Amino acid sequence: MPACLAEEQANVVETKSPTPAELLQPPKPSTEESPPQLIVAKNVILFEGRVMGWADLSEELRNRATANGGDLETVGYARTFEAFQDAERTKEAQNWAQLLTDTGGVEVQDRGRILSGPARRYDVLEITDVWPPGAEHPICGRVVDADGTPVANAQVVLRMPTDPRLRMGSPALRLDNGRFVGTEQLIAKRSDSRGKFQFEFPSERTSVVIAAPEGFAAVPASSDDRDIALTPWSRVTANLRQDKKRGVQTVSLYAYVSPAKGYPTIVIKVSLGSPGERAEKVEALAAPPAAKIQAKRLLWKKSDGNALTGTPYGPAYEFSTESGMTHHLEFGPLAE
Repeated sequence: MPACLAEEQANVVETKSPTPAELLQPPKPSTEESPPQLIVAKNVILFEGRVMGWADLSEELRNRATANGGDLETVGYARTFEAFQDAERTKEAQNWAQLLTDTGGVEVQDRGRILSGPARRYDVLEITDVWPPGAEHPICGRVVDADGTPVANAQVVLRMPTDPRLRMGSPALRLDNGRFVGTEQLIAKRSDSRGKFQFEFPSERTSVVIAAPEGFAAVPASSDDRDIALTPWSRVTANLRQDKKRGVQTVSLYAYVSPAKGYPTIVIKVSLGSPGERAEKVEALAAPPAAKIQAKRLLWKKSDGNALTGTPYGPAYEFSTESGMTHHLEFGPLAE
């Protein structure tokens, strides 16, 4: 099928064509396992969705290490907004992390804070609580592909309206080769061998965002255990006219996805190219389908401290992705 020419905008020409069958799915990562998730909230900690105290966590991790033959296991912990703001809570978390690392057969690492909206619900929990308030009917569902076959190991992320106390709002989700990265700072799980997932969490205005090699989905959360069908990915390629004197060009795609009317728009960032490589042909193996996209060029140069700094160049190019299609962006030369 011949490519369809789109109008030129922001010194960019877009063409699109069906993605070859062998490229519809990005390659699967070498490992599908995620490290255990530990969340430090104002009054409690949550380990893989369960409310517990530090002593309970210590026993749990020691038992895991013993079951694994004494192998060291790395656990990353992230703090909620309230815990991050509380100096005493932060110090307590650091002390326990060091103690568990020294005596518990695990390495506990500080991963910063969780900026996603769902985390604020955990700050109202007490150690005696079994569920977060209002979560008698937890979020659940089953991930399936376009043919209805269950999808195991799909990444499932919760998103909520931005916490008004956070000046910068919720950060964009980052997508790389069809996988979300930085999930230790998100409320996230993977689907099990039957494609199922469950969060002990109320579903009011919460969205479920799913990524797997088989495709993508963003839908309102519910507790009816329904099937959530993945839509095959879009693919984006680009040609950049590199100019050694101006720095290294890369492209950042910002996808704007709306799960449903009345739900917050989800922003997903996909990077094309690397600041450390002067590539003229770059690609994103997977981009959210049926999304509004802004493509922004960056020029990277070394600063005085020898660190690479990216500067936006020119206006953004806007287009919409289609499932199963490859969108090619031909960027014009840099202006003098």
